[in-house]
Amino acid sequence: MTAPRSDARLIDLTRPQWRPIPGADGLITVVTDPHARTAWADLVLAQDRDGFVVWSASGGKPHVMLLQVSARPGVRGIAFAQAGDDPVRVQAALRLAYRLTNETARPKEPTRVRAVSAVMPGTAEGLVHVPHLVTLRTLTGAATDTALWELLSVDAARRWFGACETDLGRLATSLPQLLAQRTATRTGRRTDDLPPSLAALLQQQPGPLTIETAVSRLDLLSHIANGEAGAR
Repeated sequence: MTAPRSDARLIDLTRPQWRPIPGADGLITVVTDPHARTAWADLVLAQDRDGFVVWSASGGKPHVMLLQVSARPGVRGIAFAQAGDDPVRVQAALRLAYRLTNETARPKEPTRVRAVSAVMPGTAEGLVHVPHLVTLRTLTGAATDTALWELLSVDAARRWFGACETDLGRLATSLPQLLAQRTATRTGRRTDDLPPSLAALLQQQPGPLTIETAVSRLDLLSHIANGEAGAR
């Protein structure tokens, strides 16, 4: 047993202080410029000195709306919100999108806005989805490892993850095993049944297993997908 590690993909679940989300499919966006115009959105869900959270109807065409919304000034994260989705999980997706956007932001370069869904989103031509391994923690402290799904272009997937569509398909297929390994690395449980090189890699990580690590070492998948790796 090793000590639990800090977690950059830990998201606390809280009920958002938003106006009610309309009962239709849409995109929820965080705008970090308090002076930005929001007339393009259908509804302002929340506003404070740091900016806005807004909702835009997608009209059954979220992929088209995604391109339009991500280009709006001040946008720093987008979450998919299907009719009837739990606002708590939608907010978790929005928080991850905001974090990812900030992690890949570069000075003097256009902001590349990340878009995340609490459930696996549909894709369109030229788009793929990536399952981010995250930990959702309730107010009682109960933690669950799960996936939040990012939708992005094939080119962006290659740029940020070094992954092609085939690689991402393998990730989705092996998701239960990846989540089990995330739980093991998050809680400090031993993984002695991994090949030594991969066990050492996971021990050296600054936090629990992430999808970025999994993509960088796809040889990990060949072991856990076959049930050869588990936690003790």
